[in-house]
Amino acid sequence: MFNHSIQAGDTFFELTSEQIADRVRDGVVATAISVRWRSEATGHETQSAEFAVQTNQETNTVQLVHKGDVLGEVNLDTELPPESADPADADEILASRFPTSAALASIVTALDPVVGCLIKGAALSVADQTIRCWRSTNQTDPFPDRARDAAACLRQNGMRVGWKFIVRLGRCLISLGLD
Repeated sequence: MFNHSIQAGDTFFELTSEQIADRVRDGVVATAISVRWRSEATGHETQSAEFAVQTNQETNTVQLVHKGDVLGEVNLDTELPPESADPADADEILASRFPTSAALASIVTALDPVVGCLIKGAALSVADQTIRCWRSTNQTDPFPDRARDAAACLRQNGMRVGWKFIVRLGRCLISLGLD
Protein backbone atom coordinates (compact mmCIF):
# COMPACT_ATOMS: atom_id res chain seq x y z
CA MET A 1 0.00 0.00 0.00
CA PHE A 2 2.64 2.53 0.98
CA ASN A 3 6.23 2.96 2.14
CA HIS A 4 7.85 5.87 3.90
CA SER A 5 11.37 6.58 5.10
CA ILE A 6 12.89 9.36 7.18
CA GLN A 7 16.52 10.20 7.82
CA ALA A 8 17.46 12.60 10.61
CA GLY A 9 21.19 12.95 11.18
CA ASP A 10 22.56 9.44 11.55
CA THR A 11 19.15 7.95 12.34
CA PHE A 12 17.20 6.15 9.61
CA PHE A 13 13.55 5.04 9.84
CA GLU A 14 11.54 3.03 7.32
CA LEU A 15 7.91 1.96 7.37
CA THR A 16 6.29 -0.49 4.96
CA SER A 17 2.59 -1.26 4.81
CA GLU A 18 1.10 -3.98 2.60
CA GLN A 19 -1.94 -6.21 2.49
CA ILE A 20 -1.48 -9.87 3.39
CA ALA A 21 -3.00 -11.64 0.35
CA ASP A 22 -3.31 -15.07 2.00
CA ARG A 23 -5.41 -13.61 4.80
CA VAL A 24 -7.65 -11.78 2.31
CA ARG A 25 -8.33 -15.09 0.54
CA ASP A 26 -9.35 -16.45 3.95
CA GLY A 27 -11.87 -13.61 4.39
CA VAL A 28 -9.78 -11.35 6.64
CA VAL A 29 -8.75 -7.80 5.79
CA ALA A 30 -5.14 -7.82 7.01
CA THR A 31 -2.40 -5.26 6.52
CA ALA A 32 1.17 -5.85 7.69
CA ILE A 33 3.02 -2.84 9.09
CA SER A 34 6.78 -3.19 9.35
CA VAL A 35 9.02 -0.57 10.95
CA ARG A 36 12.82 -0.60 10.77
CA TRP A 37 15.23 1.85 12.37
CA ARG A 38 18.97 2.25 12.78
CA SER A 39 21.04 4.83 14.70
CA GLU A 40 23.91 5.35 17.11
CA ALA A 41 21.52 4.30 19.90
CA THR A 42 21.12 0.88 18.25
CA GLY A 43 24.85 0.53 17.61
CA HIS A 44 24.04 1.09 13.92
CA GLU A 45 22.29 -2.28 13.90
CA THR A 46 18.89 -2.36 12.24
CA GLN A 47 16.02 -2.93 14.67
CA SER A 48 12.56 -3.88 13.47
CA ALA A 49 9.01 -4.46 14.63
CA GLU A 50 6.02 -6.06 12.93
CA PHE A 51 2.37 -5.23 13.50
CA ALA A 52 -0.86 -6.11 11.73
CA VAL A 53 -4.11 -4.24 11.35
CA GLN A 54 -6.71 -6.93 10.74
CA THR A 55 -10.41 -7.67 10.94
CA ASN A 56 -11.81 -10.18 13.42
CA GLN A 57 -15.06 -11.90 12.51
CA GLU A 58 -15.86 -13.05 16.06
CA THR A 59 -15.73 -9.54 17.53
CA ASN A 60 -16.65 -7.62 14.33
CA THR A 61 -13.65 -5.36 14.89
CA VAL A 62 -10.49 -4.11 13.24
CA GLN A 63 -7.55 -4.80 15.55
CA LEU A 64 -3.94 -3.72 15.99
CA VAL A 65 -1.93 -6.89 16.70
CA HIS A 66 1.73 -7.33 17.71
CA LYS A 67 3.20 -10.79 18.34
CA GLY A 68 -0.28 -12.27 18.71
CA ASP A 69 -1.39 -9.68 21.28
CA VAL A 70 -4.34 -7.42 20.48
CA LEU A 71 -3.20 -3.90 21.43
CA GLY A 72 -6.41 -2.14 20.44
CA GLU A 73 -9.60 -2.63 18.49
CA VAL A 74 -12.46 -0.66 16.98
CA ASN A 75 -15.86 -1.94 15.88
CA LEU A 76 -16.12 -2.21 12.10
CA ASP A 77 -19.51 -0.47 12.18
CA THR A 78 -18.08 2.65 13.88
CA GLU A 79 -19.33 5.79 12.19
CA LEU A 80 -16.46 8.08 11.21
CA PRO A 81 -16.51 11.72 10.09
CA PRO A 82 -16.85 12.28 6.32
CA GLU A 83 -13.89 11.33 4.12
CA SER A 84 -13.29 15.03 3.37
CA ALA A 85 -12.82 15.83 7.07
CA ASP A 86 -9.43 16.33 8.66
CA PRO A 87 -7.91 12.98 9.81
CA ALA A 88 -7.76 14.51 13.31
CA ASP A 89 -11.57 14.30 13.43
CA ALA A 90 -11.44 10.51 12.93
CA ASP A 91 -8.55 10.31 15.41
CA GLU A 92 -10.85 11.57 18.16
CA ILE A 93 -12.75 8.30 17.73
CA LEU A 94 -9.91 5.93 16.81
CA ALA A 95 -6.92 7.09 18.88
CA SER A 96 -8.49 6.36 22.25
CA ARG A 97 -8.88 2.70 21.26
CA PHE A 98 -5.21 2.22 20.35
CA PRO A 99 -2.06 2.66 22.45
CA THR A 100 -0.30 6.03 22.41
CA SER A 101 2.75 6.40 20.19
CA ALA A 102 5.00 6.44 23.29
CA ALA A 103 3.44 3.16 24.47
CA LEU A 104 3.94 1.62 21.02
CA ALA A 105 7.61 2.69 21.01
CA SER A 106 8.11 1.16 24.46
CA ILE A 107 6.45 -2.11 23.37
CA VAL A 108 9.21 -2.56 20.78
CA THR A 109 11.87 -1.08 23.12
CA ALA A 110 12.60 1.80 20.76
CA LEU A 111 14.30 4.78 22.38
CA ASP A 112 13.15 7.19 19.69
CA PRO A 113 9.54 8.48 19.72
CA VAL A 114 9.59 8.58 15.90
CA VAL A 115 9.18 4.79 15.91
CA GLY A 116 5.95 5.11 17.90
CA CYS A 117 4.74 7.89 15.60
CA LEU A 118 5.37 5.72 12.54
CA ILE A 119 3.47 2.77 14.01
CA LYS A 120 0.56 4.82 15.33
CA GLY A 121 0.23 6.90 12.15
CA ALA A 122 0.17 3.79 9.96
CA ALA A 123 -2.17 1.83 12.28
CA LEU A 124 -4.72 4.65 12.53
CA SER A 125 -4.61 5.36 8.79
CA VAL A 126 -5.12 1.71 7.85
CA ALA A 127 -7.83 1.19 10.50
CA ASP A 128 -9.61 4.38 9.38
CA GLN A 129 -9.76 3.28 5.73
CA THR A 130 -10.57 -0.34 6.63
CA ILE A 131 -13.66 0.85 8.53
CA ARG A 132 -14.68 3.16 5.68
CA CYS A 133 -14.28 0.34 3.17
CA TRP A 134 -16.11 -2.13 5.42
CA ARG A 135 -19.06 0.23 5.80
CA SER A 136 -19.25 0.59 1.99
CA THR A 137 -19.71 -3.18 1.44
CA ASN A 138 -23.04 -4.97 1.09
CA GLN A 139 -24.16 -5.47 4.69
CA THR A 140 -26.20 -8.55 3.81
CA ASP A 141 -23.14 -10.43 2.49
CA PRO A 142 -21.35 -12.93 4.76
CA PHE A 143 -18.30 -11.65 6.64
CA PRO A 144 -15.68 -13.30 4.34
CA ASP A 145 -17.27 -11.75 1.23
CA ARG A 146 -17.43 -8.34 2.87
CA ALA A 147 -13.79 -8.73 3.91
CA ARG A 148 -12.70 -9.45 0.33
CA ASP A 149 -14.68 -6.44 -0.95
CA ALA A 150 -13.26 -4.22 1.80
CA ALA A 151 -9.72 -5.42 0.99
CA ALA A 152 -10.23 -4.47 -2.68
CA CYS A 153 -11.49 -1.05 -1.59
CA LEU A 154 -8.49 -0.64 0.72
CA ARG A 155 -6.11 -1.40 -2.18
CA GLN A 156 -7.93 1.13 -4.37
CA ASN A 157 -7.54 3.76 -1.66
CA GLY A 158 -3.87 3.09 -0.94
CA MET A 159 -2.82 6.61 -1.90
CA ARG A 160 -5.45 8.10 0.42
CA VAL A 161 -4.19 5.90 3.26
CA GLY A 162 -0.62 7.01 2.54
CA TRP A 163 -1.62 10.68 2.54
CA LYS A 164 -3.49 10.37 5.85
CA PHE A 165 -0.47 8.56 7.28
CA ILE A 166 1.77 11.53 6.35
CA VAL A 167 -0.64 13.97 8.02
CA ARG A 168 -0.85 11.86 11.18
CA LEU A 169 2.92 11.29 11.26
CA GLY A 170 3.56 15.03 10.93
CA ARG A 171 1.22 15.86 13.80
CA CYS A 172 2.82 13.22 15.99
CA LEU A 173 6.36 14.39 15.21
CA ILE A 174 5.45 18.01 15.96
CA SER A 175 4.21 16.89 19.40
CA LEU A 176 7.35 14.74 19.90
CA GLY A 177 5.18 11.65 20.17
CA LEU A 178 3.14 12.98 23.08
CA ASP A 179 -0.33 12.06 21.92
